[in-house]
Amino acid sequence: MAKKRQKLLSLLLAVILAGGALVSCSDTSEESDTKTQNGNSAEVPSGEDGTDSNQEPLEIPYTNYNGYTFTALNGDNQTWNRRELVVEELNGEGINDAFFNRNAKVEELLNIKIASVVNAADGNASAFKTSVNSGDGAYECAFMNFTDSANVASGGYCIDINTLPYIDFQKSWWNSDSVEQLNLLNTNYLVASDITIGDKDVMWVLFFDKQYFEDLNLEDPYQLVADQKWTFDKFYDMLEQGLADLNGDGVYNTKDRYGLLTHGENYAGMWMSAGEALVTLNDEKMPEMTWNSERFNAVWEKISQIMSDEAVYGDSIDFISSGLREGNALFATEVVAFIRAYRENEREFGILPMPKFDEDQDRYYTYVAVNSDLMTVGKSLQNPERTGEILEALAAKGRQIIMPEYYDVSLKSKASRDEQSAASLDIIFTNRMYDLGVVFGWGGIPNQLKSPDANVATVYAKNSKSMKKAIQNTINNMMEAAD
Repeated sequence: MAKKRQKLLSLLLAVILAGGALVSCSDTSEESDTKTQNGNSAEVPSGEDGTDSNQEPLEIPYTNYNGYTFTALNGDNQTWNRRELVVEELNGEGINDAFFNRNAKVEELLNIKIASVVNAADGNASAFKTSVNSGDGAYECAFMNFTDSANVASGGYCIDINTLPYIDFQKSWWNSDSVEQLNLLNTNYLVASDITIGDKDVMWVLFFDKQYFEDLNLEDPYQLVADQKWTFDKFYDMLEQGLADLNGDGVYNTKDRYGLLTHGENYAGMWMSAGEALVTLNDEKMPEMTWNSERFNAVWEKISQIMSDEAVYGDSIDFISSGLREGNALFATEVVAFIRAYRENEREFGILPMPKFDEDQDRYYTYVAVNSDLMTVGKSLQNPERTGEILEALAAKGRQIIMPEYYDVSLKSKASRDEQSAASLDIIFTNRMYDLGVVFGWGGIPNQLKSPDANVATVYAKNSKSMKKAIQNTINNMMEAAD
């Protein structure tokens, strides 16, 4: 292990001295083509019990754990995210009952009891660290937002989930985008799965007002998406046409219509929809800064142009959330969870993936926002085989029982207003982007790039050294923890 650590440190030093290779996530390479073929599928099994003949087999020994209580740590539910692992009873609400039935099935298969400790989100990292330091084994795993999960991973508190017995990341119930893009140092300390929906509710989507599209005689956005022509330029042209002084007072405010209602998350949402990232992994799974490339700068220039336009509103979160419902927006960005929140809208709305940078980009990408949950497992784990078997069962049965209700019924059938929106969801769920620079927040760069006035070249020149140092500290901590 010491030799491995020395080799990795040497590789890191080479990266730091070279400034990092300029590798874009949007590069069309043989590896990228393979991912298109073998990446995440938005399709989920369906049937009387949420299973079908095409479901991959669950390959575990079905051990009898004699009533053992499996306890996870997770955050409380928020408007923008359902984070529950355990529900107390059936209540007739589809997602609630799916969680109840999934847990009951796993409890029956393995003779266990599933429990969770629910904290306010800002207290989870501290609780996780305290448990690991004490060695009490209080939590088999934790589901935490990017900030907290990265905090405990970079602090050396986690184990490589891929090393747990029975965990099979080739199965569809483990999100392959998270497995590949968060595979720092060839380890998977952080991963998304079908155990919960907290990793899905916070994916970035674009809503649009159908009536305004008709009134303005705009191109069919669904057809643009299908033709691979839904780009930044098309989006920008349309949102500019959406600005209107509805009350005729000569001032644009919350009484009027904007082309786009959004907020600071949209900066990362757009550079990732362009296939770009602040930090990506090289072939040795070492992190490299990739936000000083010519293409990233071109992407940022267009983002700044869009976000500084008077047709874009980004001040009051309340107005951003309500504007689509009340006819104050042509477009609005929000997370997947708002599809359910907008279910009772009187105005007809549609759902689109975020646009590509240009038509040369190979596919549409979806930003997974910072409040999304990632699963971690602590170093104080007392029985790896038991934990691995239970997690694999929870993920597999989540895929079979929870996902049909969540995805097919709640999102695509009940909340979506048309078949085209359902097709958009398939695109949105298929290619997710996890930017290591955003997940770990190295150097505070994501927060510095939440303004159209930010100059990427200047920010890079001032902060690249501190970002590299933060990356190095994370890698040192992880490797020391692995020794």
